[in-house]
Amino acid sequence: MEFSNPGIFFFFFTITLILGRALGGKILDTYDRKKMSLPCFAAIIISLAILTVSATLPMFILAAVLLGTGLALLYPSLLLYTIENAGSVRGPAMGTFTGFADLGMGAGPMIMGIIIQRTSYPMMFFCLTLIAVVNFIYFYYTIGKKRGRVE
Repeated sequence: MEFSNPGIFFFFFTITLILGRALGGKILDTYDRKKMSLPCFAAIIISLAILTVSATLPMFILAAVLLGTGLALLYPSLLLYTIENAGSVRGPAMGTFTGFADLGMGAGPMIMGIIIQRTSYPMMFFCLTLIAVVNFIYFYYTIGKKRGRVE
């Protein structure tokens, strides 16, 4: 199904992202960063999987809300985790963190644009889902083994 106004998706995404960031500070102060990151990764994975098969407006809205929720808390959670575990090398740790974030924001759309051009939007969302799954697995095993299992 094709929608004439993709702004509906971005409206719900943006509202959820803003509310999530506004309310997320209290949540991130209460819970462990690595325990918060895994549900955020899961929400992002589920939202991208929904976008892969979306056929109705409610499915797109659900995907937007899940994506907004996951991203609203994931970035600050990972940022705080980096700061807390950097020790005396906070500058290089923050430089590395923001450098990779910028690389993802810069190269990601270019790579996904190539995928869209050669395939379709559902295939692009499927590729993004796979990338999110790989990130989830990497985070789970590297952080889980380093500091005790993530529960």
